[in-house]
Amino acid sequence: MRLQQLLQSHNRDVHSVPQECTVEEAVRTLAERSAGALIVTDEGRPAGIFTRTDVYRCHASHPGRSPSEIHLKEAMTNKLVTAGEDHLVEECLSMMLRMEIDHLPVVEDGRFLGILTLRELFRYQLEFLAEELQHLQDYLNDLQDAAHD
Repeated sequence: MRLQQLLQSHNRDVHSVPQECTVEEAVRTLAERSAGALIVTDEGRPAGIFTRTDVYRCHASHPGRSPSEIHLKEAMTNKLVTAGEDHLVEECLSMMLRMEIDHLPVVEDGRFLGILTLRELFRYQLEFLAEELQHLQDYLNDLQDAAHD
């Protein structure tokens, strides 16, 4: 299955914040939007990603500093890994596991189409495999029935 199919079936709003934003403001945005990740921008262009994991890292790497004092450019993940809508779920799962990332922005022609999570991709892949298994079981049952005739 291609990512394009997954994105069509779900509302995949992409939320962004400027890198001058503070960690406190970004955490508030994550909570208000029930999001797990925000695209961080620099003058409107993607500069990185800020996830719940970055909140923990920020707390550990800036002991004693208030989240209201720390700008996202100090706390975000600079390397933004993306996929296109034509990528296969299996390819993306493999890449995300290899790169140890939980959020994958989907980009096409410079536009963000959505952000998929590792959990979502695993769920879709498991559903697909369960359907395939059912088709195989039905096929084997049909073969057994034909052999008895």
